[in-house]
Amino acid sequence: MGKILFQEVDYKNLLEDIDKLIETKINQLINQKNDNQQGELWTRKDTAKHLRITLPTLNKLTKNGDIPSYRVKNRVLYKSEEVKQVIVKRQFTAGSEQGNAPPNS
Repeated sequence: MGKILFQEVDYKNLLEDIDKLIETKINQLINQKNDNQQGELWTRKDTAKHLRITLPTLNKLTKNGDIPSYRVKNRVLYKSEEVKQVIVKRQFTAGSEQGNAPPNS
């Protein structure tokens, strides 16, 4: 294992450097995650499965504009991240209707 030598570094500067390094690494991981999610497209069948709804219901939600869809040739596709946002929205709405809304943080 390598040695770490500290020369003329005060505590405050050391903490600032560590904070910058951690922030840089976190941003890299967030960007990497976002890059992976942006390219994922789901078919109608996959989307209905994740939302736990039927294909006719998905069609209705799509036509109403509740779920954004994208046409690629003769296929209708959905971005996974947008579908996940709909899932979260539906869970929050369902919880609110039952009086079980998540607590504010």
